[in-house]
Amino acid sequence: MAGHPANTLTERDPTMQGNEETSGPRAGDAKARFVGLMIRRRRTVVVATLLLVATSIVGAMRLRLNADFVTYLSAENPVVRAYHYVGEVFGGNETGVVLVTVPDVYRPDVLALIDTLTATYEEIEGVAYAMSLTNTLEFSGTDWGIEVGRLVRGDAIPTTSPELAALRRRVNANPRLAGSLVSTDGTVAAIQLRFATGATDHQGATLATVQQVVGATEDLTSVPGRWSSVTVQFGGMPFLMHQIALQIAENMALLVPLMVAFLVLVLYIGLRHWAGVVYPLVVVLVSSTLVLGVMGTLGLPVDLLSGLVPIVLIVLGSADGIHYMKRYYEHRLQGGSSAVAAAATYRDIWVPLVLTTLTTMIAFGSLGISNVTIIRQFGLLTAFGLFSALVVTLTLLPAMAAFGLGAPRAGKTGRHSNLMASVARLVQRAPRTVLTTGLAATAVAGLGTALIVKSVDWTLCLKRGSSAHRAELLLRDKLGGSLPIQLLVQGDLLDPATLLTMRTLERRLNALPSVSKSQSLAGLMAEMSGALNGRYAVPQTREGVANLWFLVEDEGAIEQLVAWGEPHEGLVQARVTDWETHSIRDAVEGIDEWLNARTPAVVVDLRKLSGIAASAILDEKAAHLVAELQAEFAGHRVAAPTSLNVAAETFTEWQVDSVARSEIRYAVRQYLTSAEAEASVTPGAAERLAQTFADAASVLGVDSTRTDVGTRRSMPGVDQHDQAALALSLAHITNEVVGSRRVAGAMATLAAVQALRQDSVLRRDVRGVFWEAHAPLMVLSDSDAERWGVRGSDAARAVPISVSRSGLASVLDRMETELLPTQIQSLLVTLVVVVVLLSLMFRSPLAGVLMVTPLAAAIVMNFGTMGYLSLGLDSFTAMVATIAIGLGVDYAIHFTHRLRRELARVGARTQGALTNTLQSSGVAILVNALSVGVGFLVLLAATCQHIRRFGGLTSLAMLVAGGFTLLLLPSLYVHLKPRFLEPRGIR
Repeated sequence: MAGHPANTLTERDPTMQGNEETSGPRAGDAKARFVGLMIRRRRTVVVATLLLVATSIVGAMRLRLNADFVTYLSAENPVVRAYHYVGEVFGGNETGVVLVTVPDVYRPDVLALIDTLTATYEEIEGVAYAMSLTNTLEFSGTDWGIEVGRLVRGDAIPTTSPELAALRRRVNANPRLAGSLVSTDGTVAAIQLRFATGATDHQGATLATVQQVVGATEDLTSVPGRWSSVTVQFGGMPFLMHQIALQIAENMALLVPLMVAFLVLVLYIGLRHWAGVVYPLVVVLVSSTLVLGVMGTLGLPVDLLSGLVPIVLIVLGSADGIHYMKRYYEHRLQGGSSAVAAAATYRDIWVPLVLTTLTTMIAFGSLGISNVTIIRQFGLLTAFGLFSALVVTLTLLPAMAAFGLGAPRAGKTGRHSNLMASVARLVQRAPRTVLTTGLAATAVAGLGTALIVKSVDWTLCLKRGSSAHRAELLLRDKLGGSLPIQLLVQGDLLDPATLLTMRTLERRLNALPSVSKSQSLAGLMAEMSGALNGRYAVPQTREGVANLWFLVEDEGAIEQLVAWGEPHEGLVQARVTDWETHSIRDAVEGIDEWLNARTPAVVVDLRKLSGIAASAILDEKAAHLVAELQAEFAGHRVAAPTSLNVAAETFTEWQVDSVARSEIRYAVRQYLTSAEAEASVTPGAAERLAQTFADAASVLGVDSTRTDVGTRRSMPGVDQHDQAALALSLAHITNEVVGSRRVAGAMATLAAVQALRQDSVLRRDVRGVFWEAHAPLMVLSDSDAERWGVRGSDAARAVPISVSRSGLASVLDRMETELLPTQIQSLLVTLVVVVVLLSLMFRSPLAGVLMVTPLAAAIVMNFGTMGYLSLGLDSFTAMVATIAIGLGVDYAIHFTHRLRRELARVGARTQGALTNTLQSSGVAILVNALSVGVGFLVLLAATCQHIRRFGGLTSLAMLVAGGFTLLLLPSLYVHLKPRFLEPRGIR
């Protein structure tokens, strides 16, 4: 450097005078031979590099985008396998929602538009099913039973005010529709789309279907002036995938040029010469192209993180070039030729270049242990890109520099840094003050780490304010959210015991604060039963279930809830209200808690029990009733009244009294004298039968032995088949009276509950809970059945019910669950390997510890900032600490390596060595820290808010790491005077 004593540089070999093709270290030195070859064959090196770049461009042309969250976990992960299984069995598990926002949905023209859109979507090949207000099922009671129809038929859309008002009332009274297909305020209608699976390129097929849906919608709603008051938005995972795929492409198109422009500016300011701009820029462009070519050739997709690899390499890959060019200019300003300077520079910095690249590669490579595929792919690709940048720096850069283009002029690239001189004086005079100040700042930041929460909103992947983001917010606010969570129930779905279990699962889901709108075949059966007999409860007999199933088994809507064919697999599905990780975690934990505690396996017929077992199971049934009631109130977001225990006790202890028996006699006589009776009986026989069934009635049903005998005696001349059919009908009538009286008694104890008086839907649902509890069945876990001695008895039968969790919410939860442990492991691996590597390279364990100290402080500052700013720990922010170690240690390596050389050159004059180091490598470190730190701020222009946070935090970590390296590290060296600074091992 000008103004300093001459460095011990190897001058040009005298035998090479007049030939600048070969120069550098002594012959026989492997480094000298290698760099000499690069310089002699510089034209060949340039041409070979161009050919490699051209080949990479061809490979990059095969790149494809990937925005499917499910692929971010390994395909072998059990949760992912369950997710795909549900998709295969049910014809798809990706649900999109088209939102039609208008001042009032209940208008004839709006209903007609919804009907047209629904019909249009059903014709699109990739849409398995479309459901809206105009084609959803509606059940209505008739004089002869129940009718299954459509809520609104396209050829019979209501047109008058009374008809439209009646439709509004019917929708608002049905929780399956209100707040699901139509917002309760009537301003938003939803058309739910289930996307088909089965294509080889599933994501490509989904995105193509999305484009068709969007295109068809625009065609139907783009009539000028007609739909000016209508806003159509698209939500749900398929549309999110489409938006994120567009954002990935947009990020690359925007951020790469922006990053290049920024790098050009920083390089010119730092190195003050066009060659100092072009040469490092060539390194990063070549290495980025190589990575994209490898990705295309290997079929690796561009996702949210791998799309950042070229951008990250532009920032990071320039570091080697900056240090090389800075040292190269120092040699040129001392009078050496371009070839001599190129070779000498190579000799001076090849060790720190290799070492810094190795440590950075270790940091990014350690991300390869993550179970999250996008993190693993991002880490490994970036590590490969950094290796490519190193190879290009050590081959192409000496070759290009040897051409001698852009020789530096004194007073520009070679001038002193007053700032660095001031830093040297501060460190030399007051090292303890610097260390104390740094420690205090780190301690303050450390307090913020306690405020970190492991929660983030996955919709931050969307651009704030974008159409997709607004649609998600609208779904949360008006329609219970869009993130599906599913429970796969495998068993006999026509068995009342299975349906009772599914109803319990529905209530447990709805009771979770972050879940709403659960539905299943059991809920649909309860709704049909309500239309048939006024009881919102699943039928108590298999015959009753089969009769209702017959009416809906061919309906398209059933395909969303029951697998095609025999009903042995069904879904209980609901929506997580938002995409916050804490909401997803609460939902998953709440479900798993119930599943782990109760695994239905045995159903007990209480009519066949007696003694201690009967008493114990009845107590269990009472406790189960209270839990079901509490879940029902919680699902309606109403505080459960304290009188629930009283109501449950009243219900459990109720016995058939004289009033109930009188009603039974009356109901039996009425039936026997009606045209519906299976056989004609005399008035006397009718009276005897009425008395028989009234006497036989109990809270668990009639005694079949007594009623069969009574029926035969009262109708001696009637056909036996007719007798049996009539006895069955009379038993049903008796049980209906008993159940009605029992339920009415329990409901009477809740008459003072204001929520029940005001909410007819809640009142209906609570009554349904009591009716389901009236069934003489109790579903037990296998362990409880064993404990109470009923397993294998005549009263118990096995019910093979399997319940497993699926849905996108489960996938996202598993991703976050596996994220933190692997990220901590990655951080520790990086830290340990870097410390060991530095200790070996500098032959001192103390060297490894001291050189990572600035990084540790920078990491604490990073996490503290996250805590103070309430930034959640997620897949993106969790990587920052690991990356900070790999990048930040570069500064310490360059600084320490140069300081050792300066100490060897100036002897005991520590002040001079420190000043020279800071004014040479210190300037390069400062430029590098600014180019990397401020460079990552370019990511603030990204559309994805996750990426913006990642960029901001990484920028902070790099700037702090650079600053601490220039302040804390030399202060530690001045204060401790470690022996490893003596130049014994590194040359």
